[in-house]
Amino acid sequence: MRKRTREFPLLLFTHTVGHLGDILYISLMVIYLKRTTGSTLIAALFPFVRVLAMFGSSFVSPFLLEKLPLVRLLTLTRAGETALMLGLAAAIGLGAEALWVPFAFVLLVSFLQGWADPVVYSLVPRFAPADRLARANATLGTAREVGVIAAWGVGATLAALFDPVWLLAGCALLFAAGFAASLRLPTVEAPTPDPAAGSRWASIRAGWQELLRNPVARAVAAMDLVEGIGISIFAGAFTLTFVEQRLGQEEPFWGFLNAAYFVGMIAGGAIVSRLGDRLTRRTLPVALALGSLGYGIGTLAYGATTSPLAALLIVAGLGLPCMARETAQRTLLQLNVPERKLPNVLVAHGAMNALVFAVSLLLMGAMADAFGIASIYYIGGGAAIAGAALGLMLFARRRPAAKVAGDAPSEGV
Repeated sequence: MRKRTREFPLLLFTHTVGHLGDILYISLMVIYLKRTTGSTLIAALFPFVRVLAMFGSSFVSPFLLEKLPLVRLLTLTRAGETALMLGLAAAIGLGAEALWVPFAFVLLVSFLQGWADPVVYSLVPRFAPADRLARANATLGTAREVGVIAAWGVGATLAALFDPVWLLAGCALLFAAGFAASLRLPTVEAPTPDPAAGSRWASIRAGWQELLRNPVARAVAAMDLVEGIGISIFAGAFTLTFVEQRLGQEEPFWGFLNAAYFVGMIAGGAIVSRLGDRLTRRTLPVALALGSLGYGIGTLAYGATTSPLAALLIVAGLGLPCMARETAQRTLLQLNVPERKLPNVLVAHGAMNALVFAVSLLLMGAMADAFGIASIYYIGGGAAIAGAALGLMLFARRRPAAKVAGDAPSEGV
């Protein structure tokens, strides 16, 4: 299949504005819930509900992926996010006081978003040449962070100054822009059904089976399970508590801290994109492990500091290893999983991470209450270092089984 590189900027745009709207909405809802309830636990339930909804969507996603072209599913997702943001803004504007109302909208939005990223990253091999996948993934990630930095940089400040109704309406406009861009992406043909999948449950099992059978996908999943112990430590409720209790700062600094992280991600993405052509099937596992190692060391340093300036610098420094790890992981999956199976594998992988995140939220919340907020960053840093060691060991065993870029079969969108 001819790669439609002219359409890649449209995919880039809809992904970027979608994440911008999502991050702005997340920062707004965390502050809104904490302000209206006075409870850190209730604010922490927001990401918990999100990941549970995303996990639940994995039981519907395989069926939709077989019935709808990927581009059409992305378009419907952006349309649904737009409508739900407007509905949430209207509910808050009309004075809905019941706690279940915002959580119901969070549940619905997150259910839609459960398949958004798998769809986008399944489209990347369709629009970019196989030998430039690493650069395409790094570019996608960097452009996404350029948009997201604006949300984190001003989100907390805007939430402190303006009515949430107008901010949610702004989120709806961002999702609407992504919807408009997705309408211009070409739908070449419907996805080819897997001959082995005879029912919805068979489709669900197919993604999980490939995740477990494929040696590269299995190694990636094993690393995520180990590192997942502390995957939630940078969730909004935890970082806000760290800012207030450990650093002695207020809500606006929370936004700046998150902005520093995304500045680091942009710089890291630019570096990874520039080195993209050097990321081969042999060097990608090393980049993945080094990314986890660098993240682990930086997280340990972050947990130990009480200086706001040092925290900003450390968080900015986490951007490079995080982007290296993200790019390497996505490219490894795209190169080693057949395109027909890739969407379901990414959905299964995302569902696994969502479930691990939910468990991590509860575990890290209990650890923060028992041993202090800094303790969870020591746990998360140690888990990342352990994941790096495990990854090096698994990929060293499986290196001969890895495929070259051209082995990935090409199919229509």
